[in-house]
Amino acid sequence: MKGKNNLTFFYMRQPKTDTLLPLINDAQQAMLEQEEQGIGFYFSGSLKRTALEAYLFRKDTFAGDPLPAQALHVAGARFSHPFSARLSLTAEGALQLGKLAAARRSGLGGHFHLDYKNGWCFPLPAQLTLGGIYLSGDDPATAKVEAWDPAFSRWPKWSESFIYLQAKEGRVAYWSNFTSLYGGLLFEPLEKVKMNLTFHRLGAVENTLPGAMLSGSGKSRGDLFIARIVYELNKNLAGHFIWESFKPGNFYFAGADSYAWIRFELFFRY
Repeated sequence: MKGKNNLTFFYMRQPKTDTLLPLINDAQQAMLEQEEQGIGFYFSGSLKRTALEAYLFRKDTFAGDPLPAQALHVAGARFSHPFSARLSLTAEGALQLGKLAAARRSGLGGHFHLDYKNGWCFPLPAQLTLGGIYLSGDDPATAKVEAWDPAFSRWPKWSESFIYLQAKEGRVAYWSNFTSLYGGLLFEPLEKVKMNLTFHRLGAVENTLPGAMLSGSGKSRGDLFIARIVYELNKNLAGHFIWESFKPGNFYFAGADSYAWIRFELFFRY
C-alpha cells in the first residue's frame, strides 16, 4: 500500500515446549498451557490527523489434557485522534466469535484513554489521563461462553503484579471478566526522569462461582495504585522502579489481604 498505510499478513505457531529451534539444557520447560497457531491481517494507516489500525485473525488452540480445543475469530480496530496540540483520544474495540470444545463462544473487549498534556512544570503534573477498560466475562447460567479471551495479549499491559492474582482464576496474565476506570498523572521532575501515578477502580463484568479465592457474590475487584519511575542516569545507566498496592473488593473472599509489590531494575548499556 502507498504512503503511510501498511498491510501485514502473519502466521504463527507456538508448541507447548520448544521443538522448533536448537535447545541448550533442554528441561522440557512449558512455554504455554496448550499448543496454538494463528493467522491474520493487520492494517495501520491514517485518515488526515487520525491514526488508524485494524486487524482480523483466527487463533486455534489445540486440545491438551485436561484443556479443550478452541477456534477463535477476532475482528477489531483502534484509533488515536489529536483534538489539539494538548488533548488526544485513543480507543480500541474488538469482537470475538468461535467455539470452545462444543460450546459457542463470543467476547467483547475495548479500552480508551483521554490524555491532556498541560505543559506544567514540576511539581505539577505534565500530563493528565482518564481511561477505561472493558473485557467481557462469562455468565455461568448460560451454555454459551461469553468471556473475553486475551488471545495474543497475555502480558502485564495494565499491571505488573495483578497478573499473578489472575492465576487464581485460571492462568497468569489472562485478562478477562475485567473492568477498570482509571486516572493517571505524569510528572517530569528531571529531564530524564518520569514518574507515572495511576489509580484503578477495578471490577468484574460477571459474578463467578464461589471458590477458594472468589466470593461469587460481588463484582468489585478492588483498588489498585501504581507508581512507576523511569530514569536514565547517563548514556550507560538506565532503569525503573515500580510500586503497586492492591486492596481487594467483594469479588474475592471475605477477609482477603491487601498486598504491596515492588520491583526495581538498573540497566547497563555499552
